[in-house]
Amino acid sequence: MLMSAIALSAVALAAAGCSGSATAASKTTSGAASQSGGAASSSSPSAVTTAQAKSIFKSVTSQADSGNQKKALAATQGVSWHEQTFDFFALKHSEKYTYGKPSFIIPRESVYPQWFAVTTKITAPKDAPSSLAGVSRPASGPALMTFEKMNPQAPWQLSTTMRLQPGQQLPKVSPAPDIAQLDDTSSYLVRPDLVGPLQASVVDDGPKAPAASAVKSGPLTTGMYSYENGIKPVAGDKRMWSLEGATYDRFALRLANGGALVFYSDALNETEETPSELNLANPVTPGKVIPVPGPFKVLIPSHESKPTDKLETDYDLDFAAIDPPASAKNAKIQVITMGGVPTSADAHS
Repeated sequence: MLMSAIALSAVALAAAGCSGSATAASKTTSGAASQSGGAASSSSPSAVTTAQAKSIFKSVTSQADSGNQKKALAATQGVSWHEQTFDFFALKHSEKYTYGKPSFIIPRESVYPQWFAVTTKITAPKDAPSSLAGVSRPASGPALMTFEKMNPQAPWQLSTTMRLQPGQQLPKVSPAPDIAQLDDTSSYLVRPDLVGPLQASVVDDGPKAPAASAVKSGPLTTGMYSYENGIKPVAGDKRMWSLEGATYDRFALRLANGGALVFYSDALNETEETPSELNLANPVTPGKVIPVPGPFKVLIPSHESKPTDKLETDYDLDFAAIDPPASAKNAKIQVITMGGVPTSADAHS
């Protein structure tokens, strides 16, 4: 039986701040979020049209495919990093992305930040990374992208690009859906703004986490836990991880069945260090060389590429999850898609 909404909320709020298996991540959960993740601007913008959305999509994706790294990065480094930034570092534009026919989801609201979503098929270059944070990332398949304009002076930017898991279908969303209120306590299994913390609790503590009774098992929940838990540290070292809410905007759309599709970002922190470093000994007793994972090698200077005391790495990850309607029987939150990029690496010797 699922926990009550009150109990779930307590677990989620606790999960946002701590984990039994990890240290604190480099980013903390933002404060109480207003609708669309931030306060509305005093001037209401005109609603986004389909024609505008098509033009924005074409402009940003053409820059990403142009082979011009500077322009592509400028177009994609908006509210959060997205997965193609990762590929720019890794590939140095040896090949291009290709996109299928886009379908547009434009929320019925006229406030800042403005945003809309796009579903399309993405085919990545053949040498693109095949996984992200331990999760398989198919070279070709359906994707969910979001675009955002923060204020009247800001440009439209690509906020997230998330790949759907193999076999996963996007739930039915109308082309002009209603917004789901993030703090709604009665319409959904849980408040939409608590979906991320509940997922994080399962990633941190696994299937035995209390939140697991409300979060469906899968690659982006228990699968991420199994991956992290399966990484063995260098002999004598301690290894920890934590998935925590980031400070980026969160959004939610009402689904045809009365549930919500929730968009949010988390920060995944991974740390391996010697007991001496962990206990703040002075001087620190060095250990053996800690291997630097491939995605982070480009973020560490060559003279720090063989850490012996501590290695701390961070990802910014974007997710979309289904929050079932409150009336659903035996339903669970389902995390259906993920995107993101390695953002930092800190090595000590």
